[in-house]
Amino acid sequence: MAVLRRPRVATDSLPTEIVERLDVHADYGMNPELSRRSIVDASNSLYVVPGSGYVCVALTVGEGVNGTCAQTADLVAGRSGAATVTLPGGPVGIYGLVPDEVDSVVVATGESSTTTIEAVNNAYFIAVPEGTVLRSVSYAGPSGTVAFPIYDPALAMHSGG
Repeated sequence: MAVLRRPRVATDSLPTEIVERLDVHADYGMNPELSRRSIVDASNSLYVVPGSGYVCVALTVGEGVNGTCAQTADLVAGRSGAATVTLPGGPVGIYGLVPDEVDSVVVATGESSTTTIEAVNNAYFIAVPEGTVLRSVSYAGPSGTVAFPIYDPALAMHSGG
């Protein structure tokens, strides 16, 4: 991934409290010392964290972090889906990783709405209003066009998932 090949700078470091939380759940061989910050907005930062056979993404959420990991082979082949999280105040954050060749991601919501968002440093992030019907994330990658379902984290919590 291009984001992991670029030189690491001070702003790529995960906040100490986030590293401590990741260390408690050090699945997938995540190495926070090699993290790269991909996306920054007013409230959230998204970091790419390499692992052992995996590449993980960590999204800062308030004082915490939410993350997901994909097998490196799946990510390179363009078979990595989206993660969702309820953000402070209620919006839903949709984020994930894409291979080098992917410049944008299409987020499908509602009955027929789509929003194209730019992929930045092998990652994407968008916040949609609470209650938005979530359908899919799709992109054209090395394996052709792929689409992955996205789930409302509030619904998953209520259904026990």
